[in-house]
Amino acid sequence: MAKKYLLFLVLAAGVATGAFAQSLWSIGGGLVFDTGSLASGESWVGGQTASTSLRQTGFGAGVFVDATFVELSLALMRASRTLECSLRGELWSRSGTLLDATLLGKLPIFLGWGDIFPLLGLGGKLGISEYVENGLSLRIVFGVGSDVDLTRNMFVRASLLGSYRFPTGEWDWLDGGWGVTIRAGFGLRL
Repeated sequence: MAKKYLLFLVLAAGVATGAFAQSLWSIGGGLVFDTGSLASGESWVGGQTASTSLRQTGFGAGVFVDATFVELSLALMRASRTLECSLRGELWSRSGTLLDATLLGKLPIFLGWGDIFPLLGLGGKLGISEYVENGLSLRIVFGVGSDVDLTRNMFVRASLLGSYRFPTGEWDWLDGGWGVTIRAGFGLRL
């Protein structure tokens, strides 16, 4: 677990350092949809081996601040988590509020109507209600985004992100999981 936090800090410091060398800043906000597996693996249930998976789906709103080569986003999401076992079906489902933070490096390819950029970085989710585990869930995030210019200083941003989530907390005995995040919103260049 300590290695994961150290990796997160080292990568975050590297990406944040590059942000201060940038001159083109923008801010914005929009909607976020997130779904995927938090953890999955084999478990021992009633003397038999069973496939177990913990899935999460969330929807919310977020804000972002970015420079040319880096983006920081924060979102509040209402999420539901479901634990399923191949022998027993759905064991439980809970919902609650999550805080999502993502730090991404980006490499924009400027086009006449806007730009397209590959994204790579780190993210974390923190449960902030009693129905969702309060531990920090870390993930590696990758994907693609695009800004479509409306005016010189206004744009529409859309991102499609994949992620690998490390298992944490009471689920650290399972393997991590893969997820997808879709974001759409408006932004202003400063």
